[in-house]
Amino acid sequence: DYAVQALLGQGGMARVYKGYDENLDRYAAIKVIESQLVASEDVEEYRERFQREARAIAKLNHPRVVHVYQYGQKEEENLYYMAMGFIEGQDLRHILKSLSRQGRYLTFAQIMRLLRDTAEALDYSHQQGVIHRDVKPSNIMVTKDGHAVLTDFGLALNAQEGTIGNTFGSVHYIAPEQA
Repeated sequence: DYAVQALLGQGGMARVYKGYDENLDRYAAIKVIESQLVASEDVEEYRERFQREARAIAKLNHPRVVHVYQYGQKEEENLYYMAMGFIEGQDLRHILKSLSRQGRYLTFAQIMRLLRDTAEALDYSHQQGVIHRDVKPSNIMVTKDGHAVLTDFGLALNAQEGTIGNTFGSVHYIAPEQA
């Protein structure tokens, strides 16, 4: 349903592309599981994690949380994808690195806005029973008007399901109680 236009980025589990939906005249960020991960012996774990992320985001409807448009799979190609709202802007990690290279910092007002937006997204997600578990600068998109949007719910946990004792998250940002 999407014409892929560019690779936006990639992580340990997936690649994200910018796509265009001609039928709805809108752009989307299309997350695709890496085929080598799908082909591995842990295929079921990755597929379940990806589906859990899509379902977690689909439950959420908040301006500071990325929206999911579509989730699907093409079994014959070992392709699993999720189309989400395309956010015009940059991730916070990129912004902080760029400012650091210039010897500059975010202003107090910018910091407060980003913190407030992220806290609102997390508070709303928690009220819906979804725990993000990987909040870090690269998972916070900053829109052109300076607002934060929380993305990448790949490690999300449904609070009702609980945990099986596994520790998840990025080592530099993991919650102390998880470590």
